[in-house]
Amino acid sequence: MLENSLSTMNFPGPYICGEWENGGLPYWLMNKAENIKMRSSDRDFTTAVLKWFRVLLPKVKPLMRNNGGPVLMVQIENEYGMYDACDNKYTEWLRDITHDMLGEVVLYTTDPEWSLKCGYTPGTYPTIDFGPDTPEMINHYFEMQMKYAVRGPLVNSEFYAGWFTRWGVRNQTFPSTASIIKSMQHMYDVGANFNFYMIHGGTNFGFWNGAEPQGPVITSYDYFAPISEAGDITEKYLAIRDFINGIPDWKNKPLPVPKNSKKKAYGKIKLSRPRNSIRDMFGKHSDRKGCITSKYPPNAEKLNGSLGFIAYETTVQNVCGTLSIPKFKDFAYVITSGTNDRGDRYEGTLTYSFNGVQKHELNITKCRNGTQQLVILVENQGRQNWETINDHKGIIGDVYLNGQKVTNWRSCAPWINFPYEINTEEKSQEKPTLKPNDLLDPFGGFWAEFEVDDPADTFLDPSGWGKGVVFINKYHNIGRYWVTQGPQITLYVPAALLKKGTNQLEFIEFERQPKSCMKEDKCFITFVDKPIWNFENVTETDQIDQRMFRRKHQYRI
Repeated sequence: MLENSLSTMNFPGPYICGEWENGGLPYWLMNKAENIKMRSSDRDFTTAVLKWFRVLLPKVKPLMRNNGGPVLMVQIENEYGMYDACDNKYTEWLRDITHDMLGEVVLYTTDPEWSLKCGYTPGTYPTIDFGPDTPEMINHYFEMQMKYAVRGPLVNSEFYAGWFTRWGVRNQTFPSTASIIKSMQHMYDVGANFNFYMIHGGTNFGFWNGAEPQGPVITSYDYFAPISEAGDITEKYLAIRDFINGIPDWKNKPLPVPKNSKKKAYGKIKLSRPRNSIRDMFGKHSDRKGCITSKYPPNAEKLNGSLGFIAYETTVQNVCGTLSIPKFKDFAYVITSGTNDRGDRYEGTLTYSFNGVQKHELNITKCRNGTQQLVILVENQGRQNWETINDHKGIIGDVYLNGQKVTNWRSCAPWINFPYEINTEEKSQEKPTLKPNDLLDPFGGFWAEFEVDDPADTFLDPSGWGKGVVFINKYHNIGRYWVTQGPQITLYVPAALLKKGTNQLEFIEFERQPKSCMKEDKCFITFVDKPIWNFENVTETDQIDQRMFRRKHQYRI
């Protein structure tokens, strides 16, 4: 950083938001106490924070500016004024232990101007965050900052040049390049300091995306930032660079613009389907360690289920009628399997709450007589990253069949049989024939090998599919796709995840398979050389409504 004349503003949390799973707070905190109050002076919470800071902050200390490193300032918490706890005892405790461990350091807070009352901590420097706006409003924001800072620099520590996106949101407004430059000019004219969030987009690989109360954040964290998710230079970046380059007597002139990384379209990849049943895709309970047997289904946290999927299985007589799960998170895939009817059968999907849609009951009309296995696969699509709640996942309470509680469950987490255990011997054998499976439609486990002569950045295009999760070369979970919701279609695959020669692709589909995949020689997925989105409407505006950058308290569920 220092060699490029850059300084670092470090925020160790413990809460960081960032549209990250649970705002960066570990799921197991919810196991420490039944009603733990995170981001507060709750003893169970502060004990865990202290233990973590004793590991983390000694690693930060050598990087501080007064020790010759790039870290200029350290942030206390994150937008705490927007959190309803307003626990000054907690933030002052954070201030004190950070000072104790780092020594003389400039500590600061970040909040929107309207939430400084609870966000400001005496003994730290209050900064504000906002996106592009009119000169009059920018002056107002800084006036609010100065009510708490009294003296010192004007600082916008998170100047938003873009914004994140949730699944299912296809109409979005972003600040125009012109509005960004105008706001930069005004902040510069009034002597303010500002830091872009984000200057460089990223990716929520794996299951690490967070969620808003309305629904989960997409896999891509491109943020429509000046530098894209894949590290590409955009027109927005060039305009910002030109602005900086035009500042008179600015000593740190921009360096030459680097070339964008090489992208490759590896084309269509032929798929095989080695997993034809839900048990094949997710393994057998008898093969799993860490599963528990209980009268009632436990939530994911009690199973040490951090991310991904949780499986619940029980034996019932005559699966028929209304299945009801009052509370679960986030999606429940219901499968039945019986001794009289061959194979597993997908019965339907329940939704706890997604963009205003709720479905907690399922009518099973194709009755299966005799002893049946009822499997409920619950997908955790990311814990809420804002307005922190104890966001338990899995089944949270009871399951009812025709009004009667279903008991005697075997539950396992994390529950995903990836990577497929396809070894050298299996590869040498004939691949399983891809057969139509009406009972389990739309589920499917797919696998492919493909050759790469020159690894380069690429994008997996699941157009025509529905919703699923993808692994590259066994261990690299590149995240979820959800074509039926959008607006993200492709998944970014960095060159570093590929290797010269034979590569492997594995994924599970949950919603929809292309009809062509009923025939193995017609089943494909494609790699392309650019990202694909299916926004219905994207608006770039010069007149920014700051509510675009703020969440609403009433959305809490």
